[in-house]
Amino acid sequence: MDTQPNKTSGLFDDLAEYESSVYSQGGEDGALARIFDVIGHHNRYFVEFGAWDGLHLSNTANLRLNDGWQGLLLEGSNNADGELVKREFVNADNINQLFAKYDVPKTFDLLSIDIDGNEYWVWQAIEGFAPRVVVVEYNVFFPIDQACTIPYQPDWVWDRSYYHGASIAALQKLGCAKGYSLV
Repeated sequence: MDTQPNKTSGLFDDLAEYESSVYSQGGEDGALARIFDVIGHHNRYFVEFGAWDGLHLSNTANLRLNDGWQGLLLEGSNNADGELVKREFVNADNINQLFAKYDVPKTFDLLSIDIDGNEYWVWQAIEGFAPRVVVVEYNVFFPIDQACTIPYQPDWVWDRSYYHGASIAALQKLGCAKGYSLV
């Protein structure tokens, strides 16, 4: 999602042609490169939670390793090494405190949320921080035109079922309320 819909109107008609995966799961590396080619950079800072080991299926590894970006990687599982990837269980109750703890800039270029469940609720809870672009994992098994999300549970851990997260319609609605538009 991009916070500058007027400036970019028509420039993101089809990001599919830019999709490529160096580290990302679904072509996000190429789509993000295209978005930042169009809107420019503010500070080349990212926050990614659900970062695994900082490489595997990462939406920020390519930016960090090949384009000079820096940022904060958070992961709640044992995949976090504690140095590159900080081991923190992210939820809606602690996200703002974690941003403060790790000195996240109030405005930064990219937020990537992939925690297999509470994405909607965590993004909704973020206050006082303004990422320019937000990438959020959505549940492809929820109807595309219905705003649905699982109820918030602070200790939610994905059980590998189809029941997790939020629909793209729910995330689009939340994004619009926060001043973003879907690209």
